[in-house]
Order: sequence, then C-alpha cells, then structure tokens
Amino acid sequence: ILKSNIFQNKRFILLDDVELFNINSLNALLKIIEEPSSNNHFILINNKTKSIIRTITSRCLEIKILLSNQTRIKIIENLIENNKLNPLIDYKKFDITPGNFCIFNDICEKNNINIDDDFVCSLENILNLYKKNKNVNLINFIFFLTDIFFHNQIIKKKDKFDKIYEIKNHVISDINKFIVFNLNQKSFLNSINNKLS
Repeated sequence: ILKSNIFQNKRFILLDDVELFNINSLNALLKIIEEPSSNNHFILINNKTKSIIRTITSRCLEIKILLSNQTRIKIIENLIENNKLNPLIDYKKFDITPGNFCIFNDICEKNNINIDDDFVCSLENILNLYKKNKNVNLINFIFFLTDIFFHNQIIKKKDKFDKIYEIKNHVISDINKFIVFNLNQKSFLNSINNKLS
C-alpha cells in the first residue's frame, strides 16, 4: 500500500471483516488510513459482529447496505447455482445474509450438522469445534441457531411468547458469558438445559 502504484492510477483496497482484525492489525491500518495517498482508497467492510475501534470509524464514511428480501434470496440462489452448493439452510424461511448463508451452510456441510437436530446437542457440537480452532463464524452460527430454535418455540407456543423471550435472553446472555469468560462447557450446557426445561 505504501509503494507507488502502476502509472499513478487510483487503487482501491478492500478489507472485509474489519471487526475481526486483531489490535496490531487495526493499529497498522489506522496508521495507513490516517494519511492515505491521493490514489489510495480504502473500503472497509464491517459485518457488525463486534464494534470497530473509534479511531478507525472516525476516519470513515459509513454506508449501510440493506438488501430487500427478494434481492437477498436472488443473490443466495445465484451463489447456490454458481458454486454448486447443497443448501442445508432454508434461506427463504430465515432472514440470513448471503455471506452468512455461505458460511453457515459450509459449517453444516463440513461438520454434518442439521439445524433441525436437538438444539443443545448441536450447541455442544459447535462449541467443541470452536474450542479446536476459535473460529468466530462458529459463534455467529450458534447465535443463528439460537434464533431459529426460539423462533420455532414461539410458533409452537404462541401463548407463552413472554416466557420464551425471557428464556431466549437468558440463553444468549449465557452464551456471551461462556465466550467472554471461557466458562466450563459442561456447566454451561447444563445451565442451558435447565433453562429450556
């Protein structure tokens, strides 16, 4: 980036998942975007899985891109067709971004996960995978599965919406605590099972 570009043409640097960069990468990025050359233009993609440090966001122009449901479905169908994917997630039923569809579908396929299986068993399998490689996509997948599970619970028991919503909040809180504080997995799963029963 610091070297001169060919024929002094404009150069666009695209950085995806900026929220996942470690602190050293963010500091290096900050140093470069503080004083960019006139030909360098940065596009930082933040998928909002966690916040970016303010010193970076203060130097950016934020553009939110929202897709209509029709466009979202069309993009996913193109991705399925072009990449010959076996869709294991009902992208029409659940509001899932095209990028997350590809990531979560890949997780399901590679790890033989069925999103309709028992929630706690699926949670345990994904947490075991997370312990091995610390892939944040697995945590995002856990939150997606949690949303699906409680969505299905609300459909089954419409009259208990408030109680289901309260339990969902507790489960999400427990998941966050498990990740942040690296809690004991067995105790965590027992706690989730108790809340669900």
